[in-house]
Amino acid sequence: MKLIDSSIRFPVTVAVGVLIATLSGFIALTSVPIQLTPEVERPVITVSTNWVGASPEEIEKEIVEEQEEYLKSVEGVVEMNSESSDGRGEVTLEFAVGTDITGAVVKVTNKLAEVPSYPENADRPIVSSSSGFDNVITWFVVKPLTDIYIPHQERLIEDLVKPRMERVEGIAKVNIYGGLEEELHVTFDPDLLASMGIPIEQLINALRSENRDISGGDFDEGKRRYVVRTVSRFETIQQVQETIVTMRNGIPIRVGDVADIELGYRKPVALV
Repeated sequence: MKLIDSSIRFPVTVAVGVLIATLSGFIALTSVPIQLTPEVERPVITVSTNWVGASPEEIEKEIVEEQEEYLKSVEGVVEMNSESSDGRGEVTLEFAVGTDITGAVVKVTNKLAEVPSYPENADRPIVSSSSGFDNVITWFVVKPLTDIYIPHQERLIEDLVKPRMERVEGIAKVNIYGGLEEELHVTFDPDLLASMGIPIEQLINALRSENRDISGGDFDEGKRRYVVRTVSRFETIQQVQETIVTMRNGIPIRVGDVADIELGYRKPVALV
């Protein structure tokens, strides 16, 4: 009651107090900084696998479903999503807040190693601690200053530009689009092969069998253990030309006898 009586007896004081409180609130609303609740995101790991020329259905059945079967048991996974498109499959794993992302990457990599096999022309999966296009912050367009075909400079960008950008603090992943990968083209004459009685599969198998490294196991000698490995990857065009396809009357028929070999670029499957 004393507060009410005082307010009635001193109306001017009450009015001044109300004005001061209103003015103080207005100043606080417009000038005092407000600290918002910090944005918290779950750690994300993305597994990307490329298979050039494959349809989304093939990607899902042959790659994504196989990977999901093993990745679902990774410790700490809160949610798993997958996406299949032409020539590419992507599995995204979300972990609980506070998960050690480095340890999670190791666990995911170990689980992927348990996948028994991949299609012959599929690339090995790439594990990264980012979620594709969701976290892209910058796009750079590389243009030539001279008369060169810029898609043929992918190796230059891969070897010189990409490593330097990846070393920048805070950068999780750098993607390169629009370049053409180098590859060796073996162009054969089907009529010539037919006249020699050489099936196309035999030519393919000859190239495949000579272009791989084979493990020969290991052996112990005293306190040392030696690992034996046959290194047989093609390094030059001449090595491909000298590969023996078959023998005719004791004379070897080589790849260079039935096909032209040249260094070229992979056929583009998308436009950037």
